[in-house]
Formats: sequence, structure tokens, C-alpha cells
Amino acid sequence: MLEFVEWLKVVFLGIVEGITEWLPISSTGHMLLVDEFIKLNVSDAFKDMFFVVIQLGAILAVVVIFWNKMWPFQMPKESQSIIKKDRFSLWFKVVVSCIPEINTKKHTVTFTIDTPDAYTVEFNKKVERAVHIFANEIEKDVPDKDAEGVKYIGPGEWNIEDMVLEDGDTIYISGGAVVHGAVTASFAKDVTVRGRGIIDNSNLEGWKGTSATVPLRFDNCQYVTVEGIISLNANAWCFQGYNSVAGDISNLKIITARPNGDGISLQSCKSFDVENCFVRTWDDSLVVKNYDVNSSNIKFKNVQVWTDLAQSMEIGYETNKGDKENSTIENVTFEDITVLHNFHKPVLSIHNADNAAISNVTYKNIVVEDACMGLGDGTKELIDLQVLTNSGWSTTSDRGTISNVTIDGFKVLYGNESLPSQIKGFDEEHGIDGVSISGLNIKGKDIKSFEDGEFEVDEDTVKNAEIK
Repeated sequence: MLEFVEWLKVVFLGIVEGITEWLPISSTGHMLLVDEFIKLNVSDAFKDMFFVVIQLGAILAVVVIFWNKMWPFQMPKESQSIIKKDRFSLWFKVVVSCIPEINTKKHTVTFTIDTPDAYTVEFNKKVERAVHIFANEIEKDVPDKDAEGVKYIGPGEWNIEDMVLEDGDTIYISGGAVVHGAVTASFAKDVTVRGRGIIDNSNLEGWKGTSATVPLRFDNCQYVTVEGIISLNANAWCFQGYNSVAGDISNLKIITARPNGDGISLQSCKSFDVENCFVRTWDDSLVVKNYDVNSSNIKFKNVQVWTDLAQSMEIGYETNKGDKENSTIENVTFEDITVLHNFHKPVLSIHNADNAAISNVTYKNIVVEDACMGLGDGTKELIDLQVLTNSGWSTTSDRGTISNVTIDGFKVLYGNESLPSQIKGFDEEHGIDGVSISGLNIKGKDIKSFEDGEFEVDEDTVKNAEIK
């Protein structure tokens, strides 16, 4: 019976679409309005797809009816051209209208954005003048400011040094709100931070070790949700998940140029999904470490990264800082990641500087627009997989292992003339076993061998490694 009712709702929404599509009103807006009353019982993802697919009929009808009027070519007859000049002129104007309008006298650039996303505009290839544009979807289900458990921060500039979350709490930072402070949760369950507002830590002094403030900090928590917030100028890590379980981080935007400004740092966390985010940092952008218990089932998907310092996608160096027995980091995925710039150290790296067993790490569909590693005290490697000891970061005296690493689709568009990589274990017992690389393309060249890709592979400590 419930299934039949849902079908009736779909039919009714189809009628609304069919009527409103041909009137000078928004068909999508009216379907959304009707849905507020009849409530189609499906997931948000399916509903978004449904509202697109249901309009295909009307769009196809327009294509069929106006095909001859819009198609710029024709079968020529005597004294006729194959090109319909008036139609071709129309399409030319459409294409030109999509090109940014540049006014050199007013020093302005005008263009249209029609899809919610994070956009970066660079002028004359000068990264110092980059403009970041965060075009959000219209918010849904904005919490009631008077609802129980909701801490509502409206538009304006606010100094709230410590915003504490307890079980079941939601902190909502609305668009137009700029908050100087930090969100913290410790041993809390079902906590949420969301909105379109900004957490700005520009008012804090730079890194001084113990004086650092993490603007989004979740320690020993369960079921953490962060959505839509912008974090600016943190003087430490921007997002910290420590010994926490079940995190859903989406549409988080991070920009910081402070020392130790890691982006999203997950330490001893389990079952975290990080999706549709933008991260520009002055230290590791996306990083997984073990500070206490084991880490597992962590996924970064559809994230734009700009790394001014350190690594873009890092596991390590601290892989067992708590010196626990049988320490592991497993099932970590980086998928659909776009690296806009990477200036300092490797784009993709696993640095096992303790004795953890790191396994089942996947990198899929990675695009690097600019790989210019090596600036300052940086290193030149594009990919760096190592079991090693480090005087600054190692805690344990013995070493660990790395196994089952998959790189499936890795494309570099531009970068240094030479882009070397390395795969190296510590010794025969503490080595790397199982590295599969496919779909590697560096500046237009398909890489089919370690030699072609400038890889240094230590045969004494690495086994079962291949490029195909």
C-alpha cells in the first residue's frame, strides 16, 4: 500500500511538472513546493535525481520541435551553403556569452556560475592573486533557533571563544555570521555543526605550541556531522577527529596560511566519510594518523586540495604515537581528489614512521593540476611510500609494514620537469608488499613501467609492486 501511495505522489509531481514547464514560472520550484506537502518518501540523493530526470521529457520535446530551427547545418541545394548563417551566428553568440567578460578599464572579470561547487580563479597564472568562490546549494531543513539542543548563531560578527557540544547538540552558524572562536566536543554523541557561516581565527596569535586553537575539534566522539561551514586562518589544525567513530564531513571549506595548519586530520578514527570539501592549507591537507587506537574505514571523496606546504594526501608520519600493541591503519580511500597546487612535498604519501601495519589503501581518480614540489625545504617526489624512522615524529623503536596499496587513475596535468617517485621499505622484515599502479599519466604520457615514471623501487624491501 505504501509503495502504491508513493507511485501516486510521483504521478502527481509529473502532472505539476507537465503543467508548470510551459508556463512562465519555475517548474522545479513548484515541484519542491508540492513535495513539502506530500513528502516523497525517498532519499535526498534519489529525490535530487528525480527532479532532474522528470524534466527530460519536456527538454526532449523542445529539442524535437525546434531541431530544424536550431541545427546550424543543412543539406545544400543549388546556390545554398551547408551552413545556415543565422543559426550559426546564434550558436556563436551562445558560445561567446559563456566566455568570461574582461573589462581592462575597470579591472573586472564577469562570468556566470550555474552549478554549486568550489571554484578557484587565477589571474595570469599568479597564485598569489587567486580568488576562491564557494557557491553553495540553497540550504534545506534549517533548524529552528528555538528547538531543543540547537545553538543558533545568526548573522553578525561574534566572539565566542569556546562553543561546546554535548550529546545531541547542533551548532548552526547561519550565512552572514562570522564567529571568532572554536567548536569542541569531548566524549559526545550525535553532534552536529552546520550552516553557511564562517569560523575565523585571524584574531589569534600564530602557532606557539600549546597555545594553538583547533576550530573544529572532536575528541572521543560518536556520530559527528559537519556540513557547510567555512574555516579561515586557523593557527593550528583546522579539523581534528581524535579517537572518534562515525563521522560525516561534507561541504567543509578550509583556508589557512598558518604554520601547522593541517586541513582535515583524522587521528585514530573509524568510519569517517569526508566528501565534497575544499581544503587549502599550510601543512598536510588530508591526513590520517594513529595517536591512540587503530584507524579504519576512512574515505575522502570529491575533495579539492591546494597544499602550500607539506603533503596533499598523507598517512603518517605518526602511525602509533600511543605506542599500542598491534597498531593498524587499514581501509583508507582517497577518491576523486583534485589537487590544484602542490608546492612542497609529495602529493601522495604513506610515511610509516612507527610500527603500525598499514594495509588496504586506495587512491582512485586523482587529478593533479600543478605538481611543483620542492619549494623551500621540500622534496621532489610525486609519490612517496616509505617505512622509515624519523627523529622528529617516530615514537616506537621498531618499524612497521605497508601492504596492499592501489593507485587506480592518477593524472598530472602540469608540474616540474622531473617528477620522481619512490617506494622503499625499512628492511626485509619491515617492508612494503603489494603496490598496484594503473592509469598513471604524467603530463600527457602514459606510464607503463617504473622506469618511465622515474620510480626508485628498493628491490630488497619491496615486493609484488607493478605498474600496468
